Amino acid sequence: MRKENIENAVKSNLEWFRKSGVMDPSDGSWGVAERIVQTNNNAALTKTLKNFPNYIEFKDYAILEHRRPDCNFQTALLFLMAGDYFKNSEFSKTGENILSFLFNRSGLLNKTNQRYAADTWPIGCWGWTHGSFFNTLFFFDDNAWNLTIQLILAEMYPQLEEKYQLVSWSEKLAEQMADAFEDQFFKEPSSEHPWSGELDSPHWGSLVCMGLSLAYKNFKKPSYLKIIKTYHDYILENADIFSTSEFAYIIIGASFSAKFADKNYAKIAEKFADKLLEESDANGIIPSQWNEAPEGELLVDLIYTMNWSLMAFQLMASLSGEKKYQDLYQKQLAIIVEIQDATSESHLKGCWRGMYDFEEKQWGGGDCFEGGSGSIYTGWTNAPISLALLGELIDKSLMTL
Repeated sequence: MRKENIENAVKSNLEWFRKSGVMDPSDGSWGVAERIVQTNNNAALTKTLKNFPNYIEFKDYAILEHRRPDCNFQTALLFLMAGDYFKNSEFSKTGENILSFLFNRSGLLNKTNQRYAADTWPIGCWGWTHGSFFNTLFFFDDNAWNLTIQLILAEMYPQLEEKYQLVSWSEKLAEQMADAFEDQFFKEPSSEHPWSGELDSPHWGSLVCMGLSLAYKNFKKPSYLKIIKTYHDYILENADIFSTSEFAYIIIGASFSAKFADKNYAKIAEKFADKLLEESDANGIIPSQWNEAPEGELLVDLIYTMNWSLMAFQLMASLSGEKKYQDLYQKQLAIIVEIQDATSESHLKGCWRGMYDFEEKQWGGGDCFEGGSGSIYTGWTNAPISLALLGELIDKSLMTL
């Protein structure tokens, strides 16, 4: 694929972030919203707005105003890297503004052990969304991303590490997440940890391994190795029960674990990469199988599946170097760039929506309240996809930044 095409895709996506309304103001100083939801012909709209009640309505769409830390960290890293690559100080400043929102304005980071007089919350952890004090939850998958990206930022940008104490907060978060994981996966869960996530699914558990493997590189805590080993033993014992979406998460977690904990986890990454290869068609399409999105053989799910398989095979291309992984990665890269939204509306132009119907050659496939074509996520979809595209431009993966 031509370098110019990838560069244009990233630039268009950055413009979508700036002009769609998901960043208000557009300089990132009050962070980035979770997603845009298309309201026309959306069968899941009522349930979506009931479960995500902070939104602003427009003519045919709504912006869900929840400011999630994981979405913001992913977007901050995107703008900082784009600033470096395109030598654009405005992009870099936007990334820094998002970090300032996270650490100084949002109230999302629990900076003390006391949240309320009667309740103790884990220090160093990030609540799920800005302004939800009545329902403070700490999600394993979200906090795994928060941990991973904080440590990546600390290594890439020493000045930001000094300003926000990224390593110190990461160490606190890693310890709390490991403690909660042991409590909820190794034994009967207790009420001491207000953590959420179905750890028997790699959607949550493999992302914990991703974060804790990078934490092990930095902090050398043996307990992190125990968690990573136990979880991968569980994955191997239950290899036949997981979906295509979960295969992608397993590859991401196992790749990070091979890089930063024990190189033998590369064999697990390869095992599940081969499973995804078997599931893919001649075009590189991975069937949508995750229960929070419509399912179908030719539905390109960009919230839970193909976005993560793109990242997963980028990791595999650097981890193993085998041609079969590089070939699938390049096929998916071409598809992603080809289907990027080119419509004229500012809330759509330059984005990737949640689902593309490859058979019909258009955005579609149906809607669920958290997935489907009508949901356009900032983090989890647009930021990770553009991060993978930037990685292609600089010949690095998220694991080797």
